[in-house]
Amino acid sequence: MYFEEKTIDLSVQRDFQPFQPLAECMYVVYCDGDLYLYTGLKEKPINLRTVRYLKLDENDELFLSNVPLGGKCCVLRFFKSPIIDVVKEYVISHHAFTLAGSGSIKILIPNTEIYEKIEVTSNGPVSVKFSKLDNVQITSHGTTLNGFNTYKSTVEAIGEYGGTYDGGDFVPFAKKVERVKLPAGVFQITNLDTSSVSVNVDLIIDRGGVSIE
Repeated sequence: MYFEEKTIDLSVQRDFQPFQPLAECMYVVYCDGDLYLYTGLKEKPINLRTVRYLKLDENDELFLSNVPLGGKCCVLRFFKSPIIDVVKEYVISHHAFTLAGSGSIKILIPNTEIYEKIEVTSNGPVSVKFSKLDNVQITSHGTTLNGFNTYKSTVEAIGEYGGTYDGGDFVPFAKKVERVKLPAGVFQITNLDTSSVSVNVDLIIDRGGVSIE
């Protein structure tokens, strides 16, 4: 199916920049930063990071606003007619590791994100706690947790594990949550057994993307 595509560089600041869509049906293929779409009234903006599909009115006056976000972009596809089958694309981070008896590990989440799912699974008893980054001092970085976005075809770092993070008021956190907005912070995963346990961590971020061919 024929479509036109537009890439918006989010490293450039916009303050109600006029926006002219290429067609009335707009799909957000990829957006890794906050980009706000306003109508002529300039009220109640739509964050394109959290939207997959919009049917636009050709009579609407549209504007874009964003703070400068280095290395970020938004990719939009425009169609003359709507597509029924929309397939979500996620940035998925997965890591598997072993915790020694009574051992613990910390995972850094450097940015506020909207998560489709956070899930920690193990073959033994573990606890999960979380502290906001404002309350934690990062003393050394660990190994990068990587995610993969199928449109960009590049690896995107969305966290680190195994670093040293001092301080923080770590509070209990569910082993699985869905559709949650989480502030930047640190997860602490602790083995509650004296024997080693295998742990899997999945961090699934909804970037508001779709795959349409």
